[in-house]
Amino acid sequence: MKHYQVRQVQPSTNQFYQIVRDNLTEQGAASASYQIVLHLFQVSEGFYKTLDSHTGERLAIFTESGQYLTATQEHDLVSLTAHYIQGMDILWVSTAIDNDPIPEADKAVLHQALDLFKTTAEASRSALGRPAWIEPS
Repeated sequence: MKHYQVRQVQPSTNQFYQIVRDNLTEQGAASASYQIVLHLFQVSEGFYKTLDSHTGERLAIFTESGQYLTATQEHDLVSLTAHYIQGMDILWVSTAIDNDPIPEADKAVLHQALDLFKTTAEASRSALGRPAWIEPS
C-alpha cells in the first residue's frame, strides 16, 4: 500500500510474544489455549499482510493502468479490515482458557493476551474510523 503501513497495524504476533515470553510454564506454552490465543493474533496479522500483498503498487492491474488506489480507497480497505478483526467472535476463547487444565498463572497470562487483542483491535478500529461509504448511524 502506498498511504498506509498495514503490516504495522495491530494486533500483531509481536504483541502476543511480548506478553507470554518468560511468563508461561512449559505446560501453558504447550496448551490448546496458547494456540487459540496465538491464532487470533496470527489471523489479524495475516489479514493485514494479505491486504498489503493484494493492493501492492507493483501489481499488473496498477502498473498497466498507470493508476493506483486513492488515499481514501486505501483507508476504506484498511478500515474495513480493522472493523472485521474487531468484530470477530472471540467470547468463547475466554471459556476455552478457563477450561484448559493449565496452572492458574498461565490462564491469567493468556487472559491478559486475549484482553490485549480485544483492546488493540478496538483501538485500531476506532483510530481508523469508518470506511467513507458507510454513513454514521
